[in-house]
Amino acid sequence: MRRAIAKAVTWRLIGTAEIFAISFWTTGHIATAGHTAGIAAVISVLTYVAHELVWNGSFARGQEWGEAVETLPDAAPVRTSSVLPALLTDMDRQ
Repeated sequence: MRRAIAKAVTWRLIGTAEIFAISFWTTGHIATAGHTAGIAAVISVLTYVAHELVWNGSFARGQEWGEAVETLPDAAPVRTSSVLPALLTDMDRQ
């Protein structure tokens, strides 16, 4: 959990620095770049939280992520070494 939080914080810092640099490069004003980066950082965090809430809510109603809708009967494992000779034999008969 600590690693995930550290990763999220460092990723947000990288994104904020990137937005600051692009904003400063396009406007030439440090104050404008700082405001833009700050607003983007707050909006990004809020958007991420909203995304997580929607994502978790949509799967909480029914099946879980990765859960099969229908289960198929277990099939016997097939070895490729036994399949190829059988196919070649069938081809010879035709």
